[in-house]
Amino acid sequence: MYETFSGTSRTAPRWAGDFRGRESLVPAGARLDPTQFNALDAVRVQLAAAADIADVQLAVDALSGPIPAGTILDFGGDSFARVPNEVAAGAVIIPVAALGVAIADDAAAWYRGIGLINIPSGTFIGRTLAERALGTPYGAWAPGDDDAWLTAFDVTDARKKPDCELYRHQMVVKENRLPGWATKGDPEKAAIRGLYTCILGAS
Repeated sequence: MYETFSGTSRTAPRWAGDFRGRESLVPAGARLDPTQFNALDAVRVQLAAAADIADVQLAVDALSGPIPAGTILDFGGDSFARVPNEVAAGAVIIPVAALGVAIADDAAAWYRGIGLINIPSGTFIGRTLAERALGTPYGAWAPGDDDAWLTAFDVTDARKKPDCELYRHQMVVKENRLPGWATKGDPEKAAIRGLYTCILGAS
């Protein structure tokens, strides 16, 4: 079976070192949990300076898009910030309700967006073995996810169709061509390298 690739796909399959035909796919595919993935209009919010308990604004790196009023930003742990009014794209200051907790410099959160949830081919997904036993859908990979795979093809909109195909373990992967490879943490890179035959793709 020859690999097929749609010209309308958002992600060219340059990361796949083997043809993504029947021999390289897991039979029956898998189901995704769309709430664990960002939409195309998602905005990453990264602090440019630490925030104190009583602060009512956050200094951030310039925003890639707008953030609507009422958004709750989750910086991890007990660190949350509520955005009472819409903030424009490019802003470097976000007015917020009084924090009540300190937030460290470089902490990051996401406004997940409301548009299409497009999951590119080569996205690393996972779940724990306990979740697998319960039939829980896959989410974005996190440490502790032992049932982990790369998606073989783009998922156009996971809200409407959350099914995906899985790329078999030990197949060849051009790791530097995977989406977001440069910003992945060391644990995620190690997990991918432990499951697949990873090489460097030519520039």
